Amino acid sequence: MSGKKDFGVICKIWFGKESWVFSEHDVVPEGERDYLDLMRTGDWPNVMGHNGLWIWGTPRNYMKGRRTKLLLYDKFQKAITVIANVIPREMEEKHEGCKDSEYCFPFRNVMDESTIDILENPIELEVIRNIPGNPSFKNFGIHRKDRSPYRVISQEQFDFLINASKEVEK
Repeated sequence: MSGKKDFGVICKIWFGKESWVFSEHDVVPEGERDYLDLMRTGDWPNVMGHNGLWIWGTPRNYMKGRRTKLLLYDKFQKAITVIANVIPREMEEKHEGCKDSEYCFPFRNVMDESTIDILENPIELEVIRNIPGNPSFKNFGIHRKDRSPYRVISQEQFDFLINASKEVEK
């Protein structure tokens, strides 16, 4: 990132029956709701069993250091669908109760509920691929060329995403 300070992370969210996270484009089991619906209605913390906390688990500590902005990339929509601030004092807490499950993500990223933005107009893949300052964004979302589950972004790159997505909306 050539001297630019880490600001946030684009996290590719994983879906599957064992993940307890479903997308509207995924086959949602009967009686379940997709993650966007749970977030829009405010049911996420209760349904996901987080005792009232807005938690997004990750397999590793992607939010280390100064990273506080969490952007969720949905592979089915091919877009960033949610943006939230992670509460710094909480983001490195390791949840010990799930170490025996390969599907449990032990790093708890506690989102600041007042900052959760479920995007009406998700930030599309082509906008992400045009982020300046890091050539690896050109391959973002290309199956065999992009295996990283997350990408670190700077404040400038985040601002680019927001401004470019507004231009796409016009």
